[in-house]
Amino acid sequence: MPSITAFAIVFLIASVPLTIFNGLIAILLLQSTSVAIQVRVPLINLLVVTLIANIVIFCIVVISVALALSDATEPPLPLCQFGVWFYNVTAVVRLLGLLIFSVLMFQTVACSRRKIRAKWLICSLVGSWVIAVPSRIDRLVPGIYGFQYVGGIACFPTEGIPEYQVVRLTYNILWLAIACFVPLLLSICVLLGTLCYIKLHSIPEGAQYKKALAKFAAFFITGNVLNVLGTVMPTALVRDVIDIHVMVYITYISILLSFIPTPILIVMFLKPVWKRLRHLFCSKYRRDNETIPMQQAETPL
Repeated sequence: MPSITAFAIVFLIASVPLTIFNGLIAILLLQSTSVAIQVRVPLINLLVVTLIANIVIFCIVVISVALALSDATEPPLPLCQFGVWFYNVTAVVRLLGLLIFSVLMFQTVACSRRKIRAKWLICSLVGSWVIAVPSRIDRLVPGIYGFQYVGGIACFPTEGIPEYQVVRLTYNILWLAIACFVPLLLSICVLLGTLCYIKLHSIPEGAQYKKALAKFAAFFITGNVLNVLGTVMPTALVRDVIDIHVMVYITYISILLSFIPTPILIVMFLKPVWKRLRHLFCSKYRRDNETIPMQQAETPL
């Protein structure tokens, strides 16, 4: 079995629990009505987007591995092209969602008495998708990029027609600056502003909650740096210096790691979600322990 096939199988095995965990935390967060809606809704959006990205990558790799193990032909390149484009869209949505969450977190800390209207919250989330969908339209334009299955399995973009090199480089620089780094930098700036506000102002109402929320945002933004790395890796890595197989490994590992921080940090910092998760598993454990003695008692001597 080629190493790229073994890597893909390990990737799939690791993706399954991450997909289930993201979905589970999204459901528990949805049920945690004690969490402020301006905190809960953006986080659910981020979990759902992460879940969608995970499923898209998972499906593409499953199809590729199945065909590789059956000695069939490679999957069609349009499938690879669509997968790369859609993952980039979800990555931008996650970064814009992170910015929305940072702004709403600042509003919660600084203007707790002023409630966010549901229509503005929905419009901001829908707007992130409207911005993200065309942001990587160059991936779908024939000639700007090529696509291949490295080792017959790993979907990966390649250089397109040489005549489009200037267009490709210009678009990449603008996309990296505007769609990736600007939302991340703005999120960091909003976070720093929130921390400065907490330091300079006394917050008698829900002080511990708001400080914990700011700390959560700090870890949350740091964790989403992996999202940026997984998104820009195919563009930023120097193909003439790094072997394409190594590029595939680095990119796919970064993508997989980017799915981890969001649900874990939500469980760590939002007590209602942690309590629901603990209750879910503890209740199941108690039911299992109660079932075993009952079964033993019914067994005839």
